Amino acid sequence: MKSFLKRLSIFILIPFLIVLAGYLYFDPYKVIYDYEDYGKSCVVLNRDYVSTTKYLKNKDKYHFDSFIFGSSRTIAFKAKTWKEYLGNEASPFVFDGAGESIYGIHGKLKYLDKQNVAINNVLIVLCRDWMAIDRGLYSGHIFKKHPATSDETWLNFHFTMFSAYLNTKFLLAYYDFTFTGVFRPSMKTVLTQDQLTIDPISNDITVPLIDAKIAENPKQHILNNAALFYDRKGEKLDSIDRLDPENIQMLKEIKQILEKRKVNYKIVASPSYDQIKFSTNDKNILQDLFGNHFYDYTGKNKFTDNKENYYETSHYRPTIGKLMLDEMYSKEKDK
Repeated sequence: MKSFLKRLSIFILIPFLIVLAGYLYFDPYKVIYDYEDYGKSCVVLNRDYVSTTKYLKNKDKYHFDSFIFGSSRTIAFKAKTWKEYLGNEASPFVFDGAGESIYGIHGKLKYLDKQNVAINNVLIVLCRDWMAIDRGLYSGHIFKKHPATSDETWLNFHFTMFSAYLNTKFLLAYYDFTFTGVFRPSMKTVLTQDQLTIDPISNDITVPLIDAKIAENPKQHILNNAALFYDRKGEKLDSIDRLDPENIQMLKEIKQILEKRKVNYKIVASPSYDQIKFSTNDKNILQDLFGNHFYDYTGKNKFTDNKENYYETSHYRPTIGKLMLDEMYSKEKDK
């Protein structure tokens, strides 16, 4: 019996060790080794980890003093463009995370404040549908928060990453693509073909191939993705009050840090494709807290009406981000 159990354990252990060796060697989620370029990956990476890692690596060299916080929708606000409104002395950094919420923004600002980082300018991109998401969402490997700016532990962080790697569908797709270079239709749910460019300093994300295609013929982009760009039925109010007491407390602490440090800050509510506005209660809370620092672009307006302003129904394009910056900073001059 002991001999059988020994052979059985070896039979089980050897495949596991091979899989573990592959994880350590290939580092599919790019969380073990240091990388100059995180853009070239067939795996969707944890953006919070990438952003925080790049900040920690470059902070002493570039002395970042201006920060863009928010979800992947920060793709509409380029650090280089923002700098035009801040002045040549500003050193901007995009400190985003996938599905970023008030919880994530709060953690990053608290970290910067605790480290006594000079914070001169802040742009917070709030998403009505993501801003108050339950922190339980961040148990997923794509959304896991970097331990430096959260109450996460490194052990739990890496356990989550390795657990995701052990998914059979991911393993088969990842190693198939790694060794053959062939992207099969069945891989779409676990791998990506998106060609991203990540600025080595500012951490800006761009999608050059998609940008070029849309710029060439934006109307054709809509036609090619007609099933995606559904017709809206006009403006609606959110039926849910999303800001609970915990979210409100974090917002108050965010404001406290910004006011204490005399930061020139703006909070912009994303012009979501669905044309749904904040609930009345949520809008009032944000307006009362942040006053004329708060800019609401939710609902039906000149930005959300035009489908050509969007990559798809979740992300709006940098051309719109530039127009919003124009409006926000022109209003600042008028005050």
